Amino acid sequence: MRKTIAVILIVLSIVALVACTEEPEHEHTWNEGEITTKATCTTDGVKTYKCTECGETKTEAIAATGHSYDAGTPDGKGKKVFECSGCDASYSDYLEYAIGDTGPAGGKIFYDCDADNGTGNADGLTSSECGWRYLEAAPADLGTYRIGYYRTEDAGSNLYVNGTGTFNETNCTGTAIGTGKTNTEKLVETMGSEAYISTAGSDKTPYAAKACADYKVGDFDDWFLPSKDELNLVLVNLRSANPEGFALGFYWSSSEDPNTVTQMWDQFFDDTNPYLALGKQGRETRYHEFYVRPIRAF
Repeated sequence: MRKTIAVILIVLSIVALVACTEEPEHEHTWNEGEITTKATCTTDGVKTYKCTECGETKTEAIAATGHSYDAGTPDGKGKKVFECSGCDASYSDYLEYAIGDTGPAGGKIFYDCDADNGTGNADGLTSSECGWRYLEAAPADLGTYRIGYYRTEDAGSNLYVNGTGTFNETNCTGTAIGTGKTNTEKLVETMGSEAYISTAGSDKTPYAAKACADYKVGDFDDWFLPSKDELNLVLVNLRSANPEGFALGFYWSSSEDPNTVTQMWDQFFDDTNPYLALGKQGRETRYHEFYVRPIRAF
């Protein structure tokens, strides 16, 4: 009998316990919630709500805020830097220059490869492809220099910068807009600190490409000797508008002549002659001393 009563009491206890733990269903009453993870410029945040009756919680996403950039600050090198007020993100964009404007290094702007509303000039160049937008000519000439001959030894064979006597458009210095920097690097790499003066002998001299590579204005040391087509733009876009800023005479380019290793392209700066002003004149032997005007790209 006692055993039966004990079993009954146990069963009643279990039933009572189940009844106590089974809350009746109800409609949650959520509080105003609190932000448990703050949204950033690039990632979503989290807001958590709690039921005031049963304590159950739920969450909802808070959309990322997106970047909030300031009006930008010029960097002194031809670009404006925009910084986000909400994080450390930033980006830069080119300042707007017109042909003839003073550039970051104090020279004059003579080319804008995005001039045709972002579609590129007739040469097909765009800043997104080039990595630069403007060409700037130095404030003044460096004087007169030889372009110099390249050969590997005294009285050796005269060579193109690719080390052969046969012109190769891929390896030799180019003529197009955008090739002047690479041209100058090739010339300096092959000829070193000084170039041969003549087609034979051991005499050497400072030369045009090295003078441009060594040129520095303030913090700007990225100058180079213009290619044939770049040099022509200096004449067409700057010399014609400011003749007193240039010499009346021949200027060296960094473009090798395809006909012979002893010649380079040059141009005669004379805006009184329309043919010379718009053409690419020259192909002079390397021993001549001509004017040199460095340029830079940014």
